[in-house]
Amino acid sequence: MMDPRYDPARNPSWAGDAPPPAAVLDGTLKLEYATAPFGANPGDNATIDETATAALAPRQMHQVAPWPDELVLLVNALRYRLHLGWKVTLESDLERDHEDVHQGESRGLTLVVERKGPNSYDHAEMMEVAHYFAVPPATYNRASWMRWLFDRLGDVDDHERMEDFTLDVSALGAEGAAEGELVRPYAPNHGPGWDPYLVTVERTALDRQTSFRGEVNP
Repeated sequence: MMDPRYDPARNPSWAGDAPPPAAVLDGTLKLEYATAPFGANPGDNATIDETATAALAPRQMHQVAPWPDELVLLVNALRYRLHLGWKVTLESDLERDHEDVHQGESRGLTLVVERKGPNSYDHAEMMEVAHYFAVPPATYNRASWMRWLFDRLGDVDDHERMEDFTLDVSALGAEGAAEGELVRPYAPNHGPGWDPYLVTVERTALDRQTSFRGEVNP
């Protein structure tokens, strides 16, 4: 499917399988659809360096939707596990993933679920963990936003359940297993690129030990 930026119907001056060239005007470049930086309009002037940088930079996702007033009301009204110290908020421009660790930067309107409780890997340790969820650019009504919010809280519970689901290998009759040796077959993947709420079985020990920062835990 042709990128709409290169559609001759929208840009009659160009048709083909590659980005259109930029027109040179008095030492500046006239921006075409392929080279216009985010926030600029085709036809605007830019320096050659600015346009070259924009052309070489990784493409960024851009979506538009109304401000989710109904979701804001629901989050403000939510009383979910307050007695356990949990906190649910919305952040208008939160950096969820840093470009130095992940494939690029991810940021924007984010639902933050702060879970407080025992460490699933060491129950003697109490800890706080923040779960980030990108708010979809949707035009939902209140009922739909309420279900979306409900499901995100379920994602957090699923994540914790994946960590808490342990089996005593020796009780399963595994040959050579030490008494009390535990295995977590559904332990979530926290590393870059993984959806930490995806229930998986087939992955390596390294996948399980890699943190969201890209560091390998012992």
